[in-house]
Amino acid sequence: MIFHNHVRSSCFISAVLSDPEKRAIYDVYGEKGLEAEWDLIPRTRTPQEIREEYERLAQEREERRLQQSTNPRVCTDESLFAIHSL
Repeated sequence: MIFHNHVRSSCFISAVLSDPEKRAIYDVYGEKGLEAEWDLIPRTRTPQEIREEYERLAQEREERRLQQSTNPRVCTDESLFAIHSL
């Protein structure tokens, strides 16, 4: 029984190592990734680029929040009164 498991394990390892895609999935997700037939998505940006985009978006969001709090666009009764009295 132990020999059978060893041979099965060796065949599995050989199959994973001989296929670059399977090996990449195994390296990232382990055996469960192969069992689930997950795919890897190729990276198009570096972690630094992702971090910079996140920081830029956070800064833009904060600037919009500050802009809205300092220049509210809410129409009040007083502003309507001022418009009608012109």
